[in-house]
Amino acid sequence: MTKPKPAVIRRTSKDSKKALPPPVKPPKLPPVKPPDLPAVTNPGLKEGESKLKEVVQVQLKEPKPLREPADNPPSLLTPADIRRTREKLLEQQQGLDPILKRKIKPEEGVLDHDHRSQHCRAVLHRQTNAFEGLVFNAYRRCLEWLDRTVDPKSHRQYEPIALSSVLRNLADYLEGDYSKNPYHPGWLKRVQTDFRALPADKQRLVLARIGAEIKKDNSEGRQEAFKAVLLTKKYGYPKIEYFIDQAREST
Repeated sequence: MTKPKPAVIRRTSKDSKKALPPPVKPPKLPPVKPPDLPAVTNPGLKEGESKLKEVVQVQLKEPKPLREPADNPPSLLTPADIRRTREKLLEQQQGLDPILKRKIKPEEGVLDHDHRSQHCRAVLHRQTNAFEGLVFNAYRRCLEWLDRTVDPKSHRQYEPIALSSVLRNLADYLEGDYSKNPYHPGWLKRVQTDFRALPADKQRLVLARIGAEIKKDNSEGRQEAFKAVLLTKKYGYPKIEYFIDQAREST
């Protein structure tokens, strides 16, 4: 059975003209009176000038002329310059590494410098110099950019904390007393590593002290028995480490 086709309505040009509505005129709005501005109190402005001009007016200052720098201290150029400066500084340091406070052999010393100002600083042991470079690069990668943000209220840009301040704070942080804080879950991995390092007979001593049940007396079986006791939470880190130390010192 075929479906009937929908009827098509054809409109003539006369119908379309009749369908258009008459144009609507917009309503007339009353004129808006501008607010009264306070009188200008600046005598330097002429009468009739806007107070806004006083606010946005900027007095341009002439840039200060650049001073020609002096060639003092000298700028090193050759390996001979570096060698003489290294020997002189090492003598002033009385042969000590300023960071490790240890004697430096002449062949172990390197001339360290500030990579920003390019000033030579001191003679360091080559390993100390490598450590200092790693610390500086880690600071730039992890911390220097951290405070380069803008306060949303004051629009003030924060300056990053200096590396020297970070290191002083880090020293205070590392030397703090945290003995009353709980032990980190990393102690589980630590004691299992210490337990695996024991000989088989001393592993058995530890397992006997903590009351572990050994199902298989081999390396894997003893480690499984040790881990099973740890997961019971019967012993904490200090006691487990004490039992391991006792077994390690036993003869």
